[in-house]
Amino acid sequence: MPVFRTPTIRESWVPQDSIENVRFWSRVPQPARGVTVLKKDGVYRQVRDPDHDEVAASDVYYRGGISYQVSDEEAAELTAAGYGEFLE
Repeated sequence: MPVFRTPTIRESWVPQDSIENVRFWSRVPQPARGVTVLKKDGVYRQVRDPDHDEVAASDVYYRGGISYQVSDEEAAELTAAGYGEFLE
């Protein structure tokens, strides 16, 4: 079965309170953060911080940062929606 790994982003969090903090934190590698993928009515979309209502209203919910085994049919739909690079 194919495995779908949700997309990730790297965000830079740099406090702007002093130049020393900016210099320090701008050099610290930031961890990857998973992005949630929701499917509703055949349309996939990415959501950074979904609320309960968004998740409940979705047909399919892929929580960010998690790997999922998906059917071949779902893998084909994900690929057609532009998520093929996240399938193994």
